[in-house]
Amino acid sequence: MTKLLEAEKAEREREQDLQRESKKGAELAPDYKIFFKEYQKIKQRETDLLKTVAPSLNSFYKIKVGDYFKFLNSVNNEQ
Repeated sequence: MTKLLEAEKAEREREQDLQRESKKGAELAPDYKIFFKEYQKIKQRETDLLKTVAPSLNSFYKIKVGDYFKFLNSVNNEQ
């Protein structure tokens, strides 16, 4: 009985596999590079603003913020 159920299940799975279709990925518009460059400029301006406005933090958080900006610079330099 279980062999029959397993065979039916396998047959259903094969039918489902036949029904599946692969779909081509959507192509990105050629101007996505322009939008990405604009995004990077905005992100850089915001980062620069954060660097210039020194919030009144205690020394622990000032060190953490400094480490964060060093990390961001290292990530940007790798790209």
